[in-house]
Amino acid sequence: MIQKFITAILICFSASIFNAQAQETEDIVFTVAEKDPEFPGGLEAWAKFLGENIDGQTAVNNGAPAGSYTVIIKFIVDKDGTVRDVVAETKLGYRMEAEVIKVISKSPKWIPAVQNGKQVNAYRRQPLTFVVEKEKGKRGRRNN
Repeated sequence: MIQKFITAILICFSASIFNAQAQETEDIVFTVAEKDPEFPGGLEAWAKFLGENIDGQTAVNNGAPAGSYTVIIKFIVDKDGTVRDVVAETKLGYRMEAEVIKVISKSPKWIPAVQNGKQVNAYRRQPLTFVVEKEKGKRGRRNN
């Protein structure tokens, strides 16, 4: 009787450990996977999506001086393709990071990453460069 009770406790304990491990596996976010997440249509389609939706004048409109500014945004592509947890890794200002976060957050579903034949959650980093050019000076006419 005592042996059956101990066996039952061990089975329950083992089941709870297995469930906890299964839950941890579900929550893992891979930084590197066998197959990275991919935007539907590939890199060209992703570049087109960003180009059509990001306001390239954001830095200029918010007073950034002439220069080149590369923002880096990190996000997770869930195993169902949903984009979440979009955050800036840079803090260059002039509302550039906010603009890119806004657009990536509105991204359609991606093709998820794959590890060991299963779709998994994975991080993705996206650099994006804003260029602010010097204003060309106006030349007046000389009166001789």
